[in-house]
Amino acid sequence: MKKLFTLLVMLVTLSVNAQWVQQYTGTTANLYDIEFLNRYTGWSVGAGGTCLKTTNGGINWVQMNHPVGTKPLRAVHIVDSNEVYFVGNFETIFKTTNGGLNWVILKNGPGGQGNSYFGLYFINKDTGWVSGTYAKISKTTNGGLTFDSTYINAGYTYDMYFKDAYTGFVSSEGMVFKTTNGGSSWLYSLLLGTSRIFWKISFVENTYGWVAGYNGAGVYRTNNFGENWSLIYDSAKIVGMFGVCFINKDTGFVGGNVNKLYKTTDGGYNWARENTQTNLETFESIEFVNDTVGWICSTTGVIL
Repeated sequence: MKKLFTLLVMLVTLSVNAQWVQQYTGTTANLYDIEFLNRYTGWSVGAGGTCLKTTNGGINWVQMNHPVGTKPLRAVHIVDSNEVYFVGNFETIFKTTNGGLNWVILKNGPGGQGNSYFGLYFINKDTGWVSGTYAKISKTTNGGLTFDSTYINAGYTYDMYFKDAYTGFVSSEGMVFKTTNGGSSWLYSLLLGTSRIFWKISFVENTYGWVAGYNGAGVYRTNNFGENWSLIYDSAKIVGMFGVCFINKDTGFVGGNVNKLYKTTDGGYNWARENTQTNLETFESIEFVNDTVGWICSTTGVIL
């Protein structure tokens, strides 16, 4: 009985202390984005054309043999278990319509040339947007067969979020833009200097939103779906942030350079550092599927 009690104590202690567990990915390539359909099926993409898929919550990650070569892949968006879109550097846009068994190339420019794409968002298998270099935002309504482009007053644009076919956001260099007409035009939602780069954006309940700066400190929050934003946390420790993900209006995470991963339970007004047990990683993207289960992808092929 005493041995059983000791074992239970050890297991509870391990579960409390080991909040983040590293998963084996089979790659050392930098991973830039991760997204899950549910707690079992997810995708992650990164440098060298790395494209990983899991169907068991990350216990196993499988390298997918897509047709666009070794160009860096920057973002993935899952529409459903079959339809998944991918974007990357040098005019790279492609998709699968059957969960990765086959691939459809939508754009595949030569290496070192053309626009690069860093963000995308699809509201269904046909209608979606991609963002990237040279202030260009492109929209498709036919599954990527054709794209119509809009140019906004920004440098590069990064992450995207849409609540429906009309209203959405894109993050940029010290700015967040909002559209209410499906991307035909974009207006400033948040306007700062270009010293801050917002790589990722997170919204919950189509009401609350957050961005965290890469260059320069600061976490910004909106309580009214982008009508205005407030600087709610400004500290030297929240510098060099890439990923941001909120589970609900109170609980969220930001991650960035040299193992910096922070959690808040009051909407972003206070942050505590998480113990990741990693070595100088940069946390690029964070994804949660419910209140307790989430993943982070980072440099050198690390997924937690």
